[in-house]
Amino acid sequence: MPLYEYQCAACGPFTMLRAMSERNAPAGCPQCAGTSERLISVPALRQVSAATYQAHSRNERSASEPRSVRREPAAGHVHGPGCGHAGPGGKRPWMLGH
Repeated sequence: MPLYEYQCAACGPFTMLRAMSERNAPAGCPQCAGTSERLISVPALRQVSAATYQAHSRNERSASEPRSVRREPAAGHVHGPGCGHAGPGGKRPWMLGH
């Protein structure tokens, strides 16, 4: 159900969850039970570019849930790329091991 804003003449503005079919019907104020009319309000829309939104969500996620990457080692090779002893023709053919 959507959240609608209403204005009570005595108590001021308040919000209420209502079915869309009841959105234009007057609502009872939760404090004084007086009849209140619905206000026309601005919808909560994203107002930044997609790239900015992704950057913000990535920063928020990384603060509480760091992304981890798990890589399976290559067949029998447990060192990172460029270690040089991957076999004949590697970057450092003179390096036999660590």
